[in-house]
Amino acid sequence: MRDFSTVSPQAIHREALRWFLRLRAPDCSPQEKDTFERWLAGHPAHCKEYESIQRLWDRMNILETNPMPEFEKIFRDRSPQASIWASANLFQFAVVAAMMLLVFGGVWWWNAMRVTVHPYQTATGERQTVTLPDGTVMELNTNTSLSVHLSSQERRVVLDKGEVYLTVAHESERPFIVLAEGGKILDIGTQFSVYTQEDTVLVTVAEGEVQVELDPESPRTTEGHIRHLTAGECLAYTHSGIWSEVEPIQPHLIAAWRRGKLIFEGIPLSEALQEVKRYWPGQIILADESLAGTKVKGIFDLKNLSGIFQALPQILPVQVTQDRAGRMILSRATHN
Repeated sequence: MRDFSTVSPQAIHREALRWFLRLRAPDCSPQEKDTFERWLAGHPAHCKEYESIQRLWDRMNILETNPMPEFEKIFRDRSPQASIWASANLFQFAVVAAMMLLVFGGVWWWNAMRVTVHPYQTATGERQTVTLPDGTVMELNTNTSLSVHLSSQERRVVLDKGEVYLTVAHESERPFIVLAEGGKILDIGTQFSVYTQEDTVLVTVAEGEVQVELDPESPRTTEGHIRHLTAGECLAYTHSGIWSEVEPIQPHLIAAWRRGKLIFEGIPLSEALQEVKRYWPGQIILADESLAGTKVKGIFDLKNLSGIFQALPQILPVQVTQDRAGRMILSRATHN
């Protein structure tokens, strides 16, 4: 039995190409066709490579041509140059060479330019960690949807909604790019997060550096369309292409959800509730709008979200009730 572990992909490709051409020759015998069928069934790699050449040929939309016998001799003869010049004139050789370049070059081009797309999605309250083939680690936060586009030219993440934290494996020949709401974030050897909100995208860098680029044609401030962020910095941009200022951020606040925490350091109650809603499966209603600006400070456990509603009355002048529909309603506390 043939040991396929010692057969190179290049050798299988040459065999598949030889059969592809031979089967189209007018003098191909029934015995040869039977031999081809046995070769095809001999290993899954044979069938896969032959189908790859067939698909490529179909894509090129070339009229079917009967190959010349000299083309086969290229693969049989140990002295291909002598065989070609002995049995074919210069014009025939030029045609054969062009066919070889077309098929071999086409297969290389197709493999080089082929893009594989992998979609990922998390539900409300769910988090997911994905390791890409290049070693890059993606951590998806709650209610996130994105797709990964991989090719030999680049690595691209298209973030449709939600939040992702990326630990990028550096490859100098293949840039790593995140696209989010009109912005392009280019990794420069980095750990960073991208969070799409209702009208803004927040980019935060934990390690290394990123370049954030907006569409030059979008309406924006006059301060250019490229920003650089380094470790401990964050910025936001709007969907219409307007920048925020670059601001420092404390390390323990960067993607605290990765540690199962929600950390509020004096943010308005309305903003805090928006964050809680990302993880809470039911409705949360702020019944008294005068409470919206009340500052919230504390560390809460994502594994015990109901504990947030138990803790709020202890630190704020609010009371929390749950109605028959399961909605959490926050109103101003009354004092007897």
